[in-house]
Amino acid sequence: MNTAIFKKGDTIFELYTVEAGPYTGANANVYKVRHTLLGYARAFIILHNPVYKDAFIQGATLWSTFLGEAHSKNIVQFFELLHAPEQAPCFIIEWLDGGPLDYWIDSGMLYKGDDAQAAYSKILHIALQSAQGLLDMQKNGVIHRHVKPANIMLGAQEGKDFSVKLSGLEVAVALDKKIEFAVKTPMYAPPEQLTGSVINASFSLDVFGWAASVMHMLAGKLLWKDGKELSNTFDAIPAQFKVYVPQSLIELLKSATSLDANCRPSWTHIIKLLKEIR
Repeated sequence: MNTAIFKKGDTIFELYTVEAGPYTGANANVYKVRHTLLGYARAFIILHNPVYKDAFIQGATLWSTFLGEAHSKNIVQFFELLHAPEQAPCFIIEWLDGGPLDYWIDSGMLYKGDDAQAAYSKILHIALQSAQGLLDMQKNGVIHRHVKPANIMLGAQEGKDFSVKLSGLEVAVALDKKIEFAVKTPMYAPPEQLTGSVINASFSLDVFGWAASVMHMLAGKLLWKDGKELSNTFDAIPAQFKVYVPQSLIELLKSATSLDANCRPSWTHIIKLLKEIR
């Protein structure tokens, strides 16, 4: 599998000019590109890890099909899958100027210039909008299975209701499908996904990843090495949050990161509670 590396000013498929990148992830490179004729910005994603080639193509196809049916405002738009034999698969998706949530956490921009209450309100907005996107996916029979801050994209933050959209759906799978190769980032992966065994694609996987991402926002840093440690040491973590968090939200996050997948709450329950405490 051949993976091309592009630089600023390069032209891709005679249609897009590279403006920035590559931003290198665990499995793919991301570029900001602009259509040479129509002028709009897009994100160009190209796989660099051959292990995920088949899953990448299947997930991207599912992403495209799902968006054609769901019309969710909380999912990054998918435009085109580009793939040729012996070449790394790649695709074109929506570009959001705010960038990924992990940048906002790690750089401190999520908290910069705001008092603690304003930062908390921003975190709740991101939590609610991302949960809504994951509910939309579940309703359409799709499980993300790789929820983490790097896959939560933000629009330009010009007000309190900025866009929040899920990306990274190239590893998405159909609900209840047997996952033989469990894609995972240990810090956000539930314990059952860390074992390497075959598991069912359940919404509870996404609930755990979502809750770990919310806790990362609240703490401003990762205080656990993997999902199992997060579950086992949960009670000691809220004391290190950067902002005040009501007990009802702490209890929700604790149940969402339960070792027992069957004890994790539904998206309907999560969204209802977030709206009540917002």
